[in-house]
Amino acid sequence: MVAVGKERSDQIIEILLESIVRIPKALPINFENRDYALAVYNVKNQAEAYVELGVLRWRQGIDPRPDFASAISTYGEAVALAQKHEVPRSEFTLCPLTYTAFSLMDQHTELYFQHPLDRLSIRRYPIYEHCLCHWLHGHEPDEPVIKLLEWHLSKKPILYDDVFRNYFQLLGKWPTDKDRATLAGEAESYWLKRKTSRHYVESDSIDGHGDYNDIYVDIRLSAVMKKIGWTGESIHRWVW
Repeated sequence: MVAVGKERSDQIIEILLESIVRIPKALPINFENRDYALAVYNVKNQAEAYVELGVLRWRQGIDPRPDFASAISTYGEAVALAQKHEVPRSEFTLCPLTYTAFSLMDQHTELYFQHPLDRLSIRRYPIYEHCLCHWLHGHEPDEPVIKLLEWHLSKKPILYDDVFRNYFQLLGKWPTDKDRATLAGEAESYWLKRKTSRHYVESDSIDGHGDYNDIYVDIRLSAVMKKIGWTGESIHRWVW
């Protein structure tokens, strides 16, 4: 990692650590106001911050497992808090990348996605995330969801489509005549293409657009590689 990238990474890490410390301090106020949904939402956000923290450290060569383990335990706290105060599950939907981190830690949990089918039919990205998380956790998406996936991938592709199709092919969930080594090479190239792709301009930093490409890893690809037992060289491969 070049010096500029390391400096930027350290800045984001500092922000995340401040957030992780700040969130518990807000909980007494949430409880005093009886805003239990906000309390659960805050704890859920803390779990997600741990995941991003782990991914940044991973790219720096630091073992992300302690951060991912903290994400798992913190999410457990959010679930327990929601059950205690009868907060609906829809109030604390996890970011799909957190489910992805859980799969890397062999921590399989109930998957919950907020998007109804009618919304999935309009936006491709949520349905791709939905299917990928289910397959990573050993579940099969419902048939209507698979039909929508097939419909989205049948349209003229942009980089988003190529990226997720590649994941699905590596998992053996989408037809291809390419071997795994070729597909893994394509996955690496797709990560690099995100750096300048206009389709990723408004995506989250962890998705690798611009300078963020040099300070994160593709955690989705990491989870896919782990799932299929890929042992080839890659900055994205889970090595812990």
